[in-house]
Amino acid sequence: MGKKFADHLPLYRQAEILLRENIQISRQVLSQWVIKCGLLLKPLFNEMTKKVLESKTVYIDEVPVDMLKPGNGKVHQGYMWVLVGVEGPNPAYRVYNFRTDRCHRNALELLKDYKDGVLHSDKYGAYEALASKKQFVWCPCWAHIRRKFLDGESGDPKFVKLILRKIRYLFMFERIAWSRSEEERLWIRK
Repeated sequence: MGKKFADHLPLYRQAEILLRENIQISRQVLSQWVIKCGLLLKPLFNEMTKKVLESKTVYIDEVPVDMLKPGNGKVHQGYMWVLVGVEGPNPAYRVYNFRTDRCHRNALELLKDYKDGVLHSDKYGAYEALASKKQFVWCPCWAHIRRKFLDGESGDPKFVKLILRKIRYLFMFERIAWSRSEEERLWIRK
């Protein structure tokens, strides 16, 4: 398993390596083992997902990944949706959900059971749509918001400059806050 997931070594190559050592295990058998391991881990994945969605603070992001499109073998872009749940000083739970696209329905499905917490994300419209339903407090990333002002070519230049200065102050206060205790951090953020 480590060769497949840690080293990204395809099963057909693993079968060839084993054959050179006179160990004959077909690619189909290796594939069945991978599927069985996945099925055995599903209850753990479900429990971790539940823990994430019970957290008061959840972070979500979708990361593009290359995948081979079934049938034609051409490279297609899929997405790994990562959810991180943080509850107090406990270690964060991280769950990864692969999807073949970045459609809004994926965010709706992944977060349908998340309520009454704080969701941290980028400015993707799917999260904004969910936040409009008021099921949680939405905290879009300031770096993404800042980028919109930097990239904007229209609008009042004085206003843009003012907003960028205010965001720079927020980043400065956050750097200071992270060097302080939890209580001081909370006071600085308030």
